[in-house]
Amino acid sequence: MTNLAKEISPVFLTNGITMKTSKTITILVALAFVFIVSISAALAAPAQATTAVNVRSGPGTSFSVLGVLLTGQTVNVTRCEGSWCYVEKTGPDGWVSGRFLAPVASGGGGGSSADAEAIKLFGNIFAAIIGGVTPPPAPPAPPPAPPAPPVVAQLNGVYTVVQKSSGRYLDAHGAGPADWSAVTRTQQFNATQAWKITPLGSGLYTMQQQSNGRYLDAHGAGPADWSAVTRPNQNNNTQRWILTSLGNDTYTIQQKSNNRYLDAHMNAANDWSAVTRPNQNNNTQRWIIK
Repeated sequence: MTNLAKEISPVFLTNGITMKTSKTITILVALAFVFIVSISAALAAPAQATTAVNVRSGPGTSFSVLGVLLTGQTVNVTRCEGSWCYVEKTGPDGWVSGRFLAPVASGGGGGSSADAEAIKLFGNIFAAIIGGVTPPPAPPAPPPAPPAPPVVAQLNGVYTVVQKSSGRYLDAHGAGPADWSAVTRTQQFNATQAWKITPLGSGLYTMQQQSNGRYLDAHGAGPADWSAVTRPNQNNNTQRWILTSLGNDTYTIQQKSNNRYLDAHMNAANDWSAVTRPNQNNNTQRWIIK
């Protein structure tokens, strides 16, 4: 019997230790659970719904709706998973999207350090949630509109027309023997240098000498040196001129019929006669109209 006892005792002893250890672990696990629950309760942070939002049975829109938080309703947040937080409130508890919650401080200003830590903890969680669930970026701003072209007042009235390169005034002979040739002259302060400019639309104008009512025209062939003249109204493109503003009352004057530009000789040998030429892009073809 004694020998048997000696064989069996270690077994009993071992079983006793195993049973005691198991009970100890169970008690520790239970205490740990109570401790965790207590900590969770202590760290429940007050939050406020920023808009009316569904309370769901799980952390996602695929879970069923248990209720609704009203805008401004206060709840206690106990934990968060991803962008969803579990809230405790009057009525069924559940999960709410953290995008629609904002942390709030405890009322009265006399909260414990645990309250402050909870607010700090869940404030950080909310910040992470809100920072991680950002709204889609705003569409890029449209490119700035191109600057509007300068507004150029349409010419319509009586003007002087002055060659920019010489400062001489557009004029024309007033008698037939000189073929009514257009020329440039120094300022005369009379109607031979006054031109009635009439808009026809689309940048086209007629130019009529006030002294005799004849229209600025030009020969359409080289043997006559493409000379500018005045003629009675022909109602055709030889008497229609494209006036293009270059700014500061300066224009180019281009005959519609052949696209040649009004120009003028710069010497007395040619009687300072006005002609048309291809575009020279210089001041002999730039005219100040005032």
